[in-house]
Amino acid sequence: MIGMEKFHFPPVILRPAHWLAFVLLLVHAGIVGLLLFMPLPRWVLTVLIAGVLVSAVYGVWRQALRCGPRAIIRLQFRNREHLEIGRRDGSWESGRILASSTAGTLFTVLNIRLDRQRWPVHVVVTGDSIDGDGFRRLRVWLRWGPSPEEQVME
Repeated sequence: MIGMEKFHFPPVILRPAHWLAFVLLLVHAGIVGLLLFMPLPRWVLTVLIAGVLVSAVYGVWRQALRCGPRAIIRLQFRNREHLEIGRRDGSWESGRILASSTAGTLFTVLNIRLDRQRWPVHVVVTGDSIDGDGFRRLRVWLRWGPSPEEQVME
């Protein structure tokens, strides 16, 4: 079965992550609060606050609520290093999970280098963004799932 790709992990359907939205809004509000105490000209302060607000809206809209046609809403793992991402517009892309990804107890950040893209994409997965016990299983899979070499040997 060399060359045959087997999926050992069930597809992950990502739901909106309300906990992540709250954290993103809280962090951005804290940054705006700190900026208000900075001795900067009013026009610089306005530009910086506008930038922080744009960042907050974009982060919550794209990463937490998973809105927009390019939002990543599905993950299909081939092994612990390779996967396919499904976007809201129905498109699928293959990629490789980078070593800079992290699987923590509160959230998992997947940094993915897509095959046809220069810059990596980032997916934040929290416990409230996937069903049931899926978050724990995902963290275990990313740490102990089959490597590409193990998959070829099957």
